[in-house]
Order: sequence, then C-alpha cells, then structure tokens
Amino acid sequence: MTFTPTGGDPEIVTRTATTRSFDHIILLGYRSGMTPAGADARTLLTLLQLHRCLDRADGRPRIVAELLDSRDVELGRVTAADDLIVSDVLSSLAMAQLSERPELDAVFRDLFDIAGSSITLKPATAYLGSGSHAFASYVAAASTRQEIALGYRPASGGGLAGSGVVLNPPKSAPVDLGADGQLVVLSTSA
Repeated sequence: MTFTPTGGDPEIVTRTATTRSFDHIILLGYRSGMTPAGADARTLLTLLQLHRCLDRADGRPRIVAELLDSRDVELGRVTAADDLIVSDVLSSLAMAQLSERPELDAVFRDLFDIAGSSITLKPATAYLGSGSHAFASYVAAASTRQEIALGYRPASGGGLAGSGVVLNPPKSAPVDLGADGQLVVLSTSA
C-alpha cells in the first residue's frame, strides 16, 4: 500500500488525478483558516473536479470525502452519488456512544484501527443461493466464516435514508437480495 498526500490546489489535484492511477482517494476537509461552510464548499468543488478528471479513467477509484457540516452531506451525495461522504455526524455518534457505554472503547478502537476488524460489503450469493431467505440464515452463514452479518444492500439500491443499506433488520424478515445484492459484514482483517 502506498500513501500519497496531495494539497488541495486545483492545479495539483488535476495534475495528480490525471497522471497517476489510484485505488482509493480520501478527501479531507480543511480544519483551520476558514469556516466549516467554506471548507465544505472547497471539498465539494474538489469532488466535482476529481470526477471530471476521473470520468475518463478506467477503473475509477472509490472516493471518501469528509464534510464538516452534516447539513452539506446531501449536497455531497448529489455531487458524487457513488462516493461515501463522511461528516461530523460519525464522530458525534461515536462520542455519544462512548459517553453512555465506555466499554465500547475497545470495539471502536478495533474498528478504526487499520489492522483491526473491518465492515465491508460482500456478495450475498457467496453466503446463500438466490431466492428469499430469512435474515437469520444470512447471519448463520456469515457466522460459519467467522463474520457477523450486520445488514444488507439489495441490488435495487432500496433501503433506509437513500443509502440503499439496511442495518440490523429483524432476523425473521424474509430478504431477497437478488444476484447482485450484498451483505454488510464485520470481519477480522487477518
């Protein structure tokens, strides 16, 4: 794995995005010298610029962008519908969880540690054949692989909050994920 830090100057972003290939791009918001609204505006403009540069590339990389104001997340989704937009809500929710349940500290440390566990989307057909199954069946199938099924994303992209991901569904709920549906699983990185 190679890490290449780059500044946010438009010329540098364009040159870097058009002369190198990337698997992933992480776009961090500015933290000092401007308001959260100004920082988010620059992040959104950089996202648009990256998309313009990368639209011509084969195997377009996954982009993770940080927005400081959670009210700007919808703008980010419109700007880049397939990109994950991370806002201050994630850290706020983690802090609220830790304040109420300090024993979760070890869980969060493991999840956010590069060598710890990871939450990923995996093809549902790798766990069960096509057709309708109770979510409990997916949980059991993931368990045999030392994984935990947390939810799913149907092929149609339906689901909660426009994300297409359904988390913690009732175990008895029948789920038909189709050929392209995915499970959200927690697994160890090792």
